[in-house]
Amino acid sequence: MIIGFLIIFCVYILINVYPAHRALSWLKAIWRGFGRIWIKIIYYILYMAAAAMPLVGLILPKGKVQTVLSKAGYYVMGFVIYLVLVLLAFDLLRGLGRVTNLLKKRWVQNRVVQIVSGALVLLTVSGIVGYGCYHARQLQTKEYEVAIDKTVESSDGITVALISDLHFGCNIGAEQFRAVVDTVNGMNADLICIAGDIFDSGYDAVEEPEKLISMFHELKSTYGVYACFGNHDVARAMNRDAESVQTDNRMEEFLEQAGVKLLQDEAVMINYQFYLVGRRDARPLGSSDNTRKSANLLLTDLNRNLPVLVMDHQPSDLKSLSDSGADLVMSGHTHNGQLFPGNLLVGLLNDNAYGYYRDGRMHSIVTSGAGLWGPYMRVGTDCEVVKIHVKWN
Repeated sequence: MIIGFLIIFCVYILINVYPAHRALSWLKAIWRGFGRIWIKIIYYILYMAAAAMPLVGLILPKGKVQTVLSKAGYYVMGFVIYLVLVLLAFDLLRGLGRVTNLLKKRWVQNRVVQIVSGALVLLTVSGIVGYGCYHARQLQTKEYEVAIDKTVESSDGITVALISDLHFGCNIGAEQFRAVVDTVNGMNADLICIAGDIFDSGYDAVEEPEKLISMFHELKSTYGVYACFGNHDVARAMNRDAESVQTDNRMEEFLEQAGVKLLQDEAVMINYQFYLVGRRDARPLGSSDNTRKSANLLLTDLNRNLPVLVMDHQPSDLKSLSDSGADLVMSGHTHNGQLFPGNLLVGLLNDNAYGYYRDGRMHSIVTSGAGLWGPYMRVGTDCEVVKIHVKWN
């Protein structure tokens, strides 16, 4: 685990060399004093210290300092991501201009042009980051209609409110969850499902847990609130005072006090109409625990004449669930990439990275999540709660 962290740390720092060098060139155009060796050294130390904050936050002892540093570091991470992308686009256009002779060398080297160009890059990145921070607070509602080819005599169907990736911790707290509660209660749902990543890799960063628990009790539905755990619902992987990485019991206690029924490789029959299944996560962070049941073993004893609804945080086992008789699989995890162009990349890596997908009789719905991981930003994607109209044929 330590080796993996060191590799990630080194790669992340190397990525930052490019924007650090380009930013220094701009600063030198503004003030030539940035060309002095001792000022360069101080500049690079400060830049890399700021860039490394989110990673350093992973290894600090739990506490206020760790929480504040992680939160600040995530904002820096978001800024750096778009600084790199905007600089790459700018340098590509500049290179094309030089190759095609549309840009003269003397223009590129002109000090005023360099200052103005750098300012435009900074304004562009700041605008994207500002929009991303604003948009992250705008909770959307997405609706789907699913028809399951099974007969339930006592009902024509149900309405499911699907929530995922709340990530209670450094970024997400009572304010964001209030919007989730109000939105879900406006759906008049029969069933509320939380498809994992309720917590953000540790319980200690959760602010006002008693208030959150009280808000969970405000959720209204016919059959209650159910959840499965996700890959972040474990003790922090780099926690110094933990001998091993495991589920934090306080997370389970929180859900029990909140009236949320946690299903870990378990199935329950609801109102004699349908089954709801909750799976253990496929790859909990920092854990080598591979004890979760296979899809076939988990569903084998169920009455397949009744609809089978499954909560599986990661949409990585859809084929097995389809072959094993699942009718509807509800997932999250991907955040739909959260930040452009991440939404394009996750679409290449998953059968269903976001939205609706069908495999034979099985329907898959993946939500981009109500919360966020890392930078408190959404660019090209939405924070959302999903309303699913499930009909029995």
